[in-house]
Amino acid sequence: MCAGDKPFEPDPGGPLPIPSVATASELLAFYFDVCIATYRFLHRPTVAAWLDRLQSNKAQGLPLAHGLGEMKAAVVLTILAIGIFHRAMSRGRQDPVHEEFLSLNHSDRLFSEAARLVDTAKGFPNLVSVQARLIQVLYLLHSSRMNQAWYAFGNVFQTIAVLGLHRRTNRARTLASKAATRDYIQSQCQKRTFWSTYILDIYLGVIFGRPRHYHDEDIDQDLPDAVNDEDMTAQGPAARKGHKDCAIEVLICHAKIARIVANISRRIYRDGKARMESLAQRAGDLVGDLARWKSELPPFLGSVNPTSLVPPYRRQATSMKLAYCHAMMHANRPFLLRRMEADRGHSDLVQRRIVDCMAAAREVLEMVDDMASDGTLFHAFWWTHYVAFCSLAIVYVWQIQRNGAGNDNNNETTGGTALAPDLDGLFDLAERCQHHLAEATASNSPSRRYSIILEELRQEAMSYTARGPRQVYAEQTDVKGRDVESGGPHEEGSRLDHHHHDSAPFSMEASQVNGGYLPAHVWDNWQTTDWLDMDSLALGTFSGFELSPQSWFPEQPSNGLFF
Repeated sequence: MCAGDKPFEPDPGGPLPIPSVATASELLAFYFDVCIATYRFLHRPTVAAWLDRLQSNKAQGLPLAHGLGEMKAAVVLTILAIGIFHRAMSRGRQDPVHEEFLSLNHSDRLFSEAARLVDTAKGFPNLVSVQARLIQVLYLLHSSRMNQAWYAFGNVFQTIAVLGLHRRTNRARTLASKAATRDYIQSQCQKRTFWSTYILDIYLGVIFGRPRHYHDEDIDQDLPDAVNDEDMTAQGPAARKGHKDCAIEVLICHAKIARIVANISRRIYRDGKARMESLAQRAGDLVGDLARWKSELPPFLGSVNPTSLVPPYRRQATSMKLAYCHAMMHANRPFLLRRMEADRGHSDLVQRRIVDCMAAAREVLEMVDDMASDGTLFHAFWWTHYVAFCSLAIVYVWQIQRNGAGNDNNNETTGGTALAPDLDGLFDLAERCQHHLAEATASNSPSRRYSIILEELRQEAMSYTARGPRQVYAEQTDVKGRDVESGGPHEEGSRLDHHHHDSAPFSMEASQVNGGYLPAHVWDNWQTTDWLDMDSLALGTFSGFELSPQSWFPEQPSNGLFF
């Protein structure tokens, strides 16, 4: 369940390195203000009280969970671990390697102790036990332990099902006395926890190319109220003076767009052989849903420039822009590689989808370029890395497609339509952002594999641009013929050469291009589901082949191989 993930270092022994009171308070604020933009399922004042109790236990030499409980102590320790990890990663390559290693080792030790507390806790599941496991999933994702995160998330899903948090009424509420007064903070945190899990479920399904756990027809839970933590009491929301932006609105908005993304996955990717007209109409309807979602955003999440906002709301606004652009790419990228001559009469409809897709990819790359250049936390955010990877793959695939890839139709207004993507400077921007992604993921896996896959695509895009489709086709055919005649193996050092069998993604005969391996004429028969295989390629586990036992590398491997 952790194959391919970065291993945890052996515990060196000695006292657990709990940060000082002042540092721990800073890390708690850092967690709520910067580290989490969307997944706001914890009540900040309550967690601050838990931290105070944990620090008191430490000062008195008592077990950390004394008078607190294992689950609450685990939540606090994981928050500190995430804060330490983010603070180290935000320094990027400015942080000396040894210092960065020490910081990550520190966060891993805190997380490992939190995991031990969760495993040893006794009693029936409750809201805090869900939150303790859910925040563990976030740490595993942040530290690029994606496979462990996937399996840990399964425990979260099952515990939520046991508690019935996906429904408006659950067993605990039914069994409670009708005269009992419900705790408003508890009620709201139940809703926040469920919807945070719902969002993660959809995005993990997209990233891994796997079915989601939740089905909308089984859910009738209300969205949480738009009330800030400091305005909540056990009896209900406190009266507010004047208008005040609410940090919980981002969770509400993200849950709504996540549901649209789920519809995109179901309506666009489930039927890989749908007719072009039908698929384009479906995508158009979904893009309309996205436009309505965008128009309903609160000003600080939509119309206001993020650079004019305070850091917590800047992070939230940027997250919503990324979510919107990702959804646009997810809905429209299947149309990049369709042969337009087979779809005469629908070229304008399809080209509109291509224009929207390329515009969203450009917007993501511009955000990434800005984030990397102004020193914000691009290094630390697993979701941003994934969306950047999607954008770069789209740019490189489109560069290959528009320059031929075995197709003589080499103009940017395919099929005679007046619509065309804005490509001015896009390839240069993509190369710059690929460098940012490589720098940001240099110390983690599988994110580093994103760069390896992208470099293969970039080289092929450059090959078609420099030599033209006919010359590349001739070279591919020549290499393929010589390999078959000689019966010899392909040259070692390939990156995507593991797809030689029918059960794997890109299941086409490989041929050599510029010293690497890319599937010959893969773009001619590309299906919508192949995009999902591209997304999950860095994560590894597919039926029919196995990763190298050493699929995590602390340093760059000499031959460039991850597979």
